[in-house]
Amino acid sequence: MWRGAATVAASAEAARSVRTDGAVSPELIGDVAPGAVAWLEVGGTGVDLPIMRAPEGDEGFYLEHDHTGADSDVGVPYVAPDARPDGPAVMAFGHHVALTGGSFTELYDLWRPDRFAAIEHASARWTTPAGGVCEFRPLCAARIDGGEELATALAAERTEVPREGLHALLGRTEAKAGGAEEALAKARRSLVLVTCASVVPGRSERTLVAFVSAEAPRDETHM
Repeated sequence: MWRGAATVAASAEAARSVRTDGAVSPELIGDVAPGAVAWLEVGGTGVDLPIMRAPEGDEGFYLEHDHTGADSDVGVPYVAPDARPDGPAVMAFGHHVALTGGSFTELYDLWRPDRFAAIEHASARWTTPAGGVCEFRPLCAARIDGGEELATALAAERTEVPREGLHALLGRTEAKAGGAEEALAKARRSLVLVTCASVVPGRSERTLVAFVSAEAPRDETHM
């Protein structure tokens, strides 16, 4: 039995409950999704979801559980156990559930220039329970092998914007925003969203959707 319908419905209800006057309320994130480290909205898509922190020793936990901890075939997006949600470099992971939706499904083919156009002039809003709200602008989207060095390097960065890796990503795709190189040069924060690039389960290709912001990292300005 597919365990995804309940997750999709619960996510939609959570997205309604976390808002005050139409905007995500930092104070409500923990009530709606206990343990969530952020709430993510991606303009031009239906992504409007809590971001969980993977538990130590079980980074794939939220691929099989929703934000309440219940079993799910859709899961919920998450960051690594040692991620800094208000830091300069964040990577979040989420399922692509072919034909059924949920999690990061709508991002899986943004590496195609015609699909990237849907988000090029939108933004990704990243809200944390501590009150940090950051607007990220789209940089690019690329399809790469999830096991290659570039993907590993981007995932490992915590302390600064991974300019070298993001520059390499720009060189691998035609799905990029106008002025992307200039935006990357000015960036003080980066956000990379990762999902499976294929409709065939088990393939190693990943879609990486990168965003940048010129805003200072909150965990630096509030130290």
